Amino acid sequence: MSDQAQVRPAVDHSALLESALADVYEQRDADGENLKTAVCAFTESMKSDGWSAERVIVEVKRISALQAVNWRSQSQSRRDPPNNVLEVLAQAVRWCIDDYYDEPRLPNSASARGARAHS
Repeated sequence: MSDQAQVRPAVDHSALLESALADVYEQRDADGENLKTAVCAFTESMKSDGWSAERVIVEVKRISALQAVNWRSQSQSRRDPPNNVLEVLAQAVRWCIDDYYDEPRLPNSASARGARAHS
């Protein structure tokens, strides 16, 4: 294998994020769980590739904006998007930040932190 060749994951997390956003805009993912899963998978993948949190957030925003534009251009007969685009974007960014900075948790870690706080 050459120095230039990189092993890439078989999963295209950008495409999964795009698809999940389209599902939200088309109301096929009413509770947003698929979007949350896609945002977190994308974030974890980019973080493992060495991306900064800021770079990941910018990319999530870029993909979200493109999907909103695509939805609007393909849905000209509809007056308004089924979900507030800004709310979807804000939620996706929150999930991205939460996932990026989420530390692995041990069982009972919350109770251990609570016990230390009350000492």
